[in-house]
Amino acid sequence: MQTAVRPRRPVTTRPPDPPHGVTDVSLRAVLLVAVIAMAAGLVALALAPVFAGATKAFRFAQERLVYTVDQDDVSFPRFPERSSIYASNGALLATIYLDENRKYVKISNVARVAVDAVLAIEDDRFYEHNGVDVKAIFRALMENLKAGRVTQGGSTLTQQLVKLQFTAGEDTLSRKLNEASMALAVEKVYTKDQILELYLNKVYLGNGVYGIGTASEYYFGKPARQLTLTEGALIAGLIARPEEFNPITHPEAADFRRDTVINAMAALGMISEADRAAAVDMPLGLKPNPGTPKAQRHPYFVQFLKSQILDVKGHPEYNVLGKSFKQRKEALFQGGLSIYTTVDPQWQQWAQDSVRANLSEPSDPEG
Repeated sequence: MQTAVRPRRPVTTRPPDPPHGVTDVSLRAVLLVAVIAMAAGLVALALAPVFAGATKAFRFAQERLVYTVDQDDVSFPRFPERSSIYASNGALLATIYLDENRKYVKISNVARVAVDAVLAIEDDRFYEHNGVDVKAIFRALMENLKAGRVTQGGSTLTQQLVKLQFTAGEDTLSRKLNEASMALAVEKVYTKDQILELYLNKVYLGNGVYGIGTASEYYFGKPARQLTLTEGALIAGLIARPEEFNPITHPEAADFRRDTVINAMAALGMISEADRAAAVDMPLGLKPNPGTPKAQRHPYFVQFLKSQILDVKGHPEYNVLGKSFKQRKEALFQGGLSIYTTVDPQWQQWAQDSVRANLSEPSDPEG
């Protein structure tokens, strides 16, 4: 049996109406509201110089922070990517991976509406900032103060990427400063589209799925370049809390989150009001039985092939993948390989049918 191995690269709900008959409003309440409004205005005026000074200080810090990180420290390694095994006629026999089910896709192969959905909900000023967005930080601060809890984060998409790859861990001031510093450095080394492509392929999207290309196939059974507005919005909505908004286990939450993304896109002018109204009325549109693993074709042969590749001593012809078991295992399960074999599915089926017809008893030898 011969094989050839070829690497590949990469709305919120409306509050209820007040009870009928409640029409009297006390003068005291009106005065109280007025006093609060005036106080808030005075506080805002008093804090304006502080915020302005803080902005200048932050921008000054930005200029200094970037020099504290070596550009080599923000070089992204190749992400673990699943490998695929094919029959001689090009039919897919199996996809194999260890922990991260990922199919890397170029940003040019992702539907623009899906990219816009991610930007709308995660970082709508992505193409305007330099890695750290002061406006977003203050906006998140004010929203969190109003809500009395953390409802928004001020991290840019670049900071999120840095956190995913380099600084994941406990939320401490030191880690946040390091994250900001590295984000500024990343934007010195990579273009905006490169950063966006890395992010779209790195991010976790629930159910063991990593990256928008894999998520598009997993949830909708199509390549990322064919994603529609509603599909792209659903995937984008998963980024913040993939388990809570899981469309398979929590469809209502997923639907609400998807519509939140669509509304954000409309507010930013990415889509028309007509498109928004039509989209929020559409079903989730998941493919039939999403999340059900596809039956592996010819599993015994696939296992035989994997054993051959991992047999360092017995099969030196695969040394191109590494001369140690560890190297070959990483290449096989994380290297994004396309493995083409000489197995003929039709002949294989005929052989299996023959075995079943002639060795049908439990006492028969295995075929």
